[in-house]
Amino acid sequence: MEKKAGVFARQVQALREGSGLSQVAFGKLVDVKPWTLRTWEQGRYEPGYPDLILEALRARVEKAKERRK
Repeated sequence: MEKKAGVFARQVQALREGSGLSQVAFGKLVDVKPWTLRTWEQGRYEPGYPDLILEALRARVEKAKERRK
């Protein structure tokens, strides 16, 4: 069975890549330091409550998209 950290890492990376932003730009958008984002994407660290973190990141990306319209 696959580790949950691997799933979280891929989901964060997919969200960032789907936004078309670099780690630095995405980090600024979602108010996360690039180093933190990098450790998440590499699966070296997973925050507590990863599902909540992902929902918060998705919400911030959607909010940014709405502002661009």
